[in-house]
Amino acid sequence: MNSIKEDINLTVGQSITLAQIETEGRVVELVVTRTEEDLYKLAYKWCESGDPLLMMTYSEESGSSQLHADRLDTSFWNLIVDGDERPVEELQRILQTEFIANTDVKVTERRIELETR
Repeated sequence: MNSIKEDINLTVGQSITLAQIETEGRVVELVVTRTEEDLYKLAYKWCESGDPLLMMTYSEESGSSQLHADRLDTSFWNLIVDGDERPVEELQRILQTEFIANTDVKVTERRIELETR
């Protein structure tokens, strides 16, 4: 992920709609909120209803992202781990037991791709 600080200038507590992505005739919105000096909340949600699809946090300091499995619409996403499709319902267990080296969210493909190696 590119540096959010370089892309947008938010003060702590501020939010911005960073992207609107059309998929399957509907629009998904990516809203970024700066929650601390070097910490951001990324919320993927349906633009029309505001219903959440995915929530994650991003740390500028470590450059890492953390998915929140409890804020995930399992009917929308497909999960790919190290190139293999896995049941999205396994995400919580994977996050607790595996070291996640990279996270890539592909809204138009409805995929969350994780690399553990």
